[in-house]
Amino acid sequence: MIKVKDIDILLSFVNWHPKLKDVVRWFDFTFPGKLCITDGYRKGDKGCHGTEPLRAIDQRSWVFQDPKAIADKINAEWEYDPARSGKYLVCLYHKTKSGSPHFHIQVSDHTRRR
Repeated sequence: MIKVKDIDILLSFVNWHPKLKDVVRWFDFTFPGKLCITDGYRKGDKGCHGTEPLRAIDQRSWVFQDPKAIADKINAEWEYDPARSGKYLVCLYHKTKSGSPHFHIQVSDHTRRR
C-alpha cells in the first residue's frame, strides 16, 4: 500500500482542476480513511481522465458497506453543472471493463456544492 502524508501533498502531484480538488478534499473529510484513488490522469485519454487540468479520478468503492448510498450522498452534495442538471453527475457508481465496480468522480468548470 502507498500512503501519502496528507491530502494537500496528494493534490500537489498533478495539475488537478480546482473543482476536483474541492470534491476530493470534501470526500476525504466526509469519509476519513476511505480515500483510495485507483485511477487518475491517463495521457491520450479522450475523456476527462486525459484533461489538463485533471477533471476525473476513480475511487475504490468496495471499502463501503453500501456504495450506492455513498454515490447518492456525493451527488446530493455536489452538482456537476447547473446548466446541464440531470445530464451529468459528479459521481458515477459503475463497473469497470473487468467487471469490478468503482466510483468515477468527475467535475466541470461549473461544478458546485448544492
